[in-house]
Amino acid sequence: MESGRGIFIDFDGTLCDSISLLEDAYLRFLDHFGVIGTATEFRSLIGPTVPEIVVTLKKIHCLEASVGELTQEFEHQIAAIYDRVPPMPGAVPFVQMVFTSGWKVVVVTSNSERVTKAWLEEKQLTGFIQGVFGRESVKNGKPAPDLYLKALEASGCTVSRSIAIEDSPRGAEAAIAAGLKTYVLTNEPNGSPKRAKWVKSFSEVLSEL
Repeated sequence: MESGRGIFIDFDGTLCDSISLLEDAYLRFLDHFGVIGTATEFRSLIGPTVPEIVVTLKKIHCLEASVGELTQEFEHQIAAIYDRVPPMPGAVPFVQMVFTSGWKVVVVTSNSERVTKAWLEEKQLTGFIQGVFGRESVKNGKPAPDLYLKALEASGCTVSRSIAIEDSPRGAEAAIAAGLKTYVLTNEPNGSPKRAKWVKSFSEVLSEL
């Protein structure tokens, strides 16, 4: 494996096609507390960590339970979906191909490392991934660059020879702030930072490596 080259890839909505099921988890979580969620509100919450989302929802909906209790319930709802979450189209062959070509592949996510690693193992991708950095790794999550900076340091990859792949403006901002060339994988730009490149498929990223 060639030293210094890294592909830092987001998890939810980038590596795995979890967004629609995460919306179900969000709706079930609110329903548990007698609140009806909306698709618009859910979309506004894509990117932050679960504790950050819980604090926001507690404030918006005046939820009486403690942040700890709310976080536990949200985590429970989220953990229940991942056995049904498929990889994003093209994600598995992309990861296998770049690994074989000598790139280090590192997952950088606002999700928990436990959930992420379990999914990677279930999809038989663990052997192609050189590191997983989740919200437990740093104090400040995305859009702060801390997760990417920690992943870069731990993996031994250099900024100039590495790239990031994200699906949200918040994630892209984090990668750009860490100095990485950043691709946003989405069908629509959705307010992506100007310094990020919008792509519709992993094959588009592969063609530029």
